[in-house]
Amino acid sequence: MFDPATTAMNAAPLPTNHPLTGLVMEPKFDGWRLLIHIGPNGVNFYTRTGKAHKGKLPHIEAAVAHLPTHTWIDGEVVALDNNGMPEWGTVQSILGSNGVDTAGKLIYFAFDLLAFNSLDVRRLPLSERRNAMGQALTPTANFRLTPQFPADHQLHDQLVEQGYEGTIIKDPSKPYASGKRGQGWFKLKATDEMDVVITGFKPGENSFTGMVGAIEFAQYKNGVLTPRGRCSGMDMKFRKQLTADPNKYIGRVISMAYMGIMPSGSPRHPQFKRLRDDKPNSDCVWT
Repeated sequence: MFDPATTAMNAAPLPTNHPLTGLVMEPKFDGWRLLIHIGPNGVNFYTRTGKAHKGKLPHIEAAVAHLPTHTWIDGEVVALDNNGMPEWGTVQSILGSNGVDTAGKLIYFAFDLLAFNSLDVRRLPLSERRNAMGQALTPTANFRLTPQFPADHQLHDQLVEQGYEGTIIKDPSKPYASGKRGQGWFKLKATDEMDVVITGFKPGENSFTGMVGAIEFAQYKNGVLTPRGRCSGMDMKFRKQLTADPNKYIGRVISMAYMGIMPSGSPRHPQFKRLRDDKPNSDCVWT
């Protein structure tokens, strides 16, 4: 019914001075975006690149196993710290490895319904899909609906102060545009952050001699992967991993924070944030 590699919709940065009237807001969770498919052979999880993660999330599987076949859900797998805030490391350590979440540490926050019992609902407005989710999906300890509020700049600031990395602004009148970016979904982040493709490495100096010093990165510009800068800021564990097997990381996606764009187009003061194996490098578009 769907192609998991092209089904997921993506948010674009919120345009400057974009009005929030009539829009809704959801916290931006720092986790792994996964699509759930209830198939003939059970529950399957897919990244936006189509990579399957079946069997790694037994507690989430159990929470949705009762749903009818050919139901598709879009959402984010998140781990919460002792304060109830998203914590990236636990998600990465499980989904980025061969591990299984036997302890039930991961929670699936559902934010959209694509199909239910073979009925494709993507063409319906978000408000109707959200209402259908509320009626069809039963929250559990490991499966919840993403909180949603009327969009408001003050609320965004409050969520950022609590520790969220930003918010997602959505137009409740829009359908789900598979494979599209910015079709009624917008990101409003606390700080500037972009996803880039690793293309190489700069050797380290001084205390990092003999190791990777910086990551060289690029983005797609007019369809061509174009160098855009380099960043550092990795912790020692990840720096050692890069040094030990650099070719393993070429072509993979990372998120990095920055402070504005210089006239050359390069990000100012770029700093490595995290590896993003849940994102295809085709998403890394020069803007």
